[in-house]
Amino acid sequence: MSFNTKELRSYHAWEERAPNQGLELLRKAADHIDAQTAEIERLRQPWISVAERLPEPGLTVFVYSPPQPDDWPDSVRIGFDTVDPEDGESWINHNAHYEHYCCVAKGDTPMTGPSEKAPYTHWMPVPAIPAALSGEPT
Repeated sequence: MSFNTKELRSYHAWEERAPNQGLELLRKAADHIDAQTAEIERLRQPWISVAERLPEPGLTVFVYSPPQPDDWPDSVRIGFDTVDPEDGESWINHNAHYEHYCCVAKGDTPMTGPSEKAPYTHWMPVPAIPAALSGEPT
């Protein structure tokens, strides 16, 4: 809650400045300001934790995985993936890699492959393509 909404919520502060102007209207205004402030803060921090929530199934998003022990120094693991619309929980691209590993690479050879669970910790919506690049007239 911001300083301004605290003041809006204070009946005594407004009773002196605007008597009989509707305390409920001021509370609704404060609620609206709080909601808008929260949305602005959410947009400032575009990476969303998968523990917090998953993206809408079927929507392609950027995904981030933390560096692994065998990665090159300063490696960044960012890719694209989509939550499967059929179950709403699994990641389509990651599952394809895992299934390939299980069918082809897994066996008697001492290979390591992807884990069954996607290693993603965060995701972010893919921004819209700029009009100049989309082929649409500006």
